[in-house]
Amino acid sequence: MNKTNTKKTIKKQVKKKDKNAKFDSWLGRSTEMLLDLYGIGEMTIVFHEKTMPDHNSVKGSMTMFRINCSTAYKTANIWYYPGTVDMFNRKKMIILEQALTHEISHIITDPLATLANERYVSKREMDDAVENLTETFGQIGRKLLKAEKIKMV
Repeated sequence: MNKTNTKKTIKKQVKKKDKNAKFDSWLGRSTEMLLDLYGIGEMTIVFHEKTMPDHNSVKGSMTMFRINCSTAYKTANIWYYPGTVDMFNRKKMIILEQALTHEISHIITDPLATLANERYVSKREMDDAVENLTETFGQIGRKLLKAEKIKMV
């Protein structure tokens, strides 16, 4: 399988001296790796640091990241919270990995979610969105087969 030929722009909006340089570096590298893994081509991602914690409606749970993406414009904004940086500093990498892979997956599911919320969607638009999502999962499966050295005989 060929590596996806992609142009990615990953930025962080900085307003003050960045005290989270190691976290920012990890976040940028990890995001770029996930974009490659998922076969996501040209995409501009901007990270935003929130200063207030974001508590989710589930009692006791904490939001690690939030994403707002537009696959039409090939852009995504990802917000992270003080608890996210704290998890990084405490080396809770499995939790961070689960949260970041979930948010990046929204880029893949966004076209289908957008169509699902439209009042008028043609059968062709829905079929195309489902096929694109299915092909992305197929690419991920092929990469896992290769990584695990599994041969389908």
